[in-house]
Amino acid sequence: MAGSSAEINDPEWLAQFERYLLACDLAPVTVANYLTDLQAFARWRRQRVQGQASLLSINPADVRDYCAYLQTTQHLSPVTINRRLQAIRKFAKFALTTGLTETNLTAGLKLLREERASWGRMLSPDEVAHLIEAVQNGRRSLVKRDLAIFLLILHAGLKVSELVNLRVTDFEPSERGGAITIRRHDGRSKRVVVLSSEACLALQAYLQVRLAPPMVEHLFLSQKGTPISARSVQRLIREYAAAAGLGEVSASTLRRTYAQTVWEKTGDLSQVASALGHTRLKSTIRYITSLLEDTSEVKEKSSANVSQRR
Repeated sequence: MAGSSAEINDPEWLAQFERYLLACDLAPVTVANYLTDLQAFARWRRQRVQGQASLLSINPADVRDYCAYLQTTQHLSPVTINRRLQAIRKFAKFALTTGLTETNLTAGLKLLREERASWGRMLSPDEVAHLIEAVQNGRRSLVKRDLAIFLLILHAGLKVSELVNLRVTDFEPSERGGAITIRRHDGRSKRVVVLSSEACLALQAYLQVRLAPPMVEHLFLSQKGTPISARSVQRLIREYAAAAGLGEVSASTLRRTYAQTVWEKTGDLSQVASALGHTRLKSTIRYITSLLEDTSEVKEKSSANVSQRR
């Protein structure tokens, strides 16, 4: 096969891969990270085979051994390892789509998963940072839209159904920040959510590049200019979470993370319920019981806060 004997750190190979990444409309920092991670894998593999080796001859077993090396020798976390695996998987796709290989060199390779229960899962600050970084390093043509979407869930606790139904006029910027009005199906106001400065700035940046056909009032649009669907938002969350090496993450995960933030700031169950748009405290308790020992402790803390206010 052409090029199979080339050194895997050959500048020409890296230049071809870099051009491919740029053609995928990736952010420059993402391209640089992929190249750096690929070179690190290349160095490890050359030392392992004690000589020349081609990227075109790698297989899932090689990558599994590399993962074991990163875990046992480098003591890296699954999040960091998964981010490095993305570079190798991206190169395998590059080799396949450009005709350098006939099969995917990393077929069947899966990212590492962290041992944690899916129910009640919340992201740590480091995980949130990795997730936002993955969004910012996404497709440049959509990065402002996607960042605004993620921050509205992480910083305002919006449901996906609420987010996709937002209209441009529901956003009210102000000198101190801004707010989003969540409306009922009949158009009446359901609640007003005050936005963080970061979420407000992200929305304003998105609105500057938002291109909408006439009469389209929805705030978030697809690439075709139609209102974005709930399924598309859920897919974006899964894809960016995978890119950040976070395993299974859903919109509920992001909402629970927001609920955790409000609870830790206020210790007031009623404020958490109001922020999430819950009409029953029972629904809110499900979101935050994993922060405490049991549901009764949540109820006791909430009752104590209510009594103090009286």
